[in-house]
Amino acid sequence: MNKISKYLLATGGLATLVVPTVAASCDGSELEKKDNEIKELKEQLSQLQNSKDQQTTSLNQLNQKVAELEQIKKTIGEQLKALQEQGRSQDVEAINSLKAEKTELDKKIKALEKERNNIALASSNLWNSVSGEKHIMGQQVYASAKRLFDKMVTQENVELDKVKKDGEKVTVEATSEGKFIPVVFMDIDETVLNNFKYQNYLMVNRLNHSSKLFTEYINKAISTEVNGAIDFIKHVWSKGGVVMFNSNRTQTGSNSHVEKSKENIVKLGLEPKLMPEWIWWMRGDDRKQGIEQYSQTNKSPRISKEERMHWINTHKLTIDGKQAQFKVVMRVGDDISDFNDNYTKQPKQISSKELVDTMKDSSVGYGVLFGNDSLDNKSIYYNPKTNKWEKEDFAASYVLIPGNSSHGSWINQALNDYFDLQKVEELLKKDFMYTPDSK
Repeated sequence: MNKISKYLLATGGLATLVVPTVAASCDGSELEKKDNEIKELKEQLSQLQNSKDQQTTSLNQLNQKVAELEQIKKTIGEQLKALQEQGRSQDVEAINSLKAEKTELDKKIKALEKERNNIALASSNLWNSVSGEKHIMGQQVYASAKRLFDKMVTQENVELDKVKKDGEKVTVEATSEGKFIPVVFMDIDETVLNNFKYQNYLMVNRLNHSSKLFTEYINKAISTEVNGAIDFIKHVWSKGGVVMFNSNRTQTGSNSHVEKSKENIVKLGLEPKLMPEWIWWMRGDDRKQGIEQYSQTNKSPRISKEERMHWINTHKLTIDGKQAQFKVVMRVGDDISDFNDNYTKQPKQISSKELVDTMKDSSVGYGVLFGNDSLDNKSIYYNPKTNKWEKEDFAASYVLIPGNSSHGSWINQALNDYFDLQKVEELLKKDFMYTPDSK
């Protein structure tokens, strides 16, 4: 029998692992030696599993540990292959043992990769939580949004005297034939409300987002304001317009987020009367119902944000027995899919390149709407049935708020997947990295 060599891994805080190679043939005594080696492998891997990796804060250390575990897994794979090629019945237990250890290693590697991703995202969460730049950008963008809204309401057929706010509740008068009340459709999360407390809770506790956890957070009504949002909403109402909320928070059912969202926004300074029932156009509970069933009184279907806005543009609302036509002259959100998600998510998430190319295509009229102050640039609708853009008969402006860079449609558009540091590095190295000339 050839001498059994041992592979010693250099470690950085990890238990030292000694991995035996497998001889081409084994007699009884050496089979026992091999079994002892496998037991040693199992014990040392167990120590590795129990190491306190979650306390690691260095990205370099995590990168090293992931590489070490990958090497261990490779060596175990070689062990398995050698045992299986021998086809010895005595080795069945050893093979099964190595397979089990390999499975555990896969789990360990995934846990370390998640930890590595958390570290990479930490700077985004920190920026979103405390940076002066985030605060100033919100103020700056919302100040610009006021000016853009004031320009949009100068277009023909706008009526600014139909919404009354003098009493205890907002009242709406019927609009004249061919006229409409201007609407700003706003996303809520990271557009009006900053949820950094929730994002930080997930990161610090190594948790994934879930509807259950998010509902628990929403019910606390503790989100802070994206700077400038409340003042902007007040401005729109003061000019005779209406702000409606277009969010992926839940509209109906036992887990409705409406009341707690309202409570949170009231805490930030908006009058409750400016949030009547008919301004809430959020996500429903029933995925099975189609667009045809979506209406003022039945907001259950989980249809796109764009379809909700299109429904407002093409139907009259009945409020206190009076019919009024509204049109969405401004869309405000922090995610590209807050604007025309029939396009950005059809039938799967588009890529970042596709999005940028469409933005640059002047024939579409999409990119020009961001920051638009011209009444010549009309609102557009992406028809999911024809997969074509359609011009509407009124001008509109889009306002993109500096949101949370740790999550959003942009990640899927860039990586075609959730955030993964290895995929990020591969993408940046491929297309977006400077490489010095070799010396």
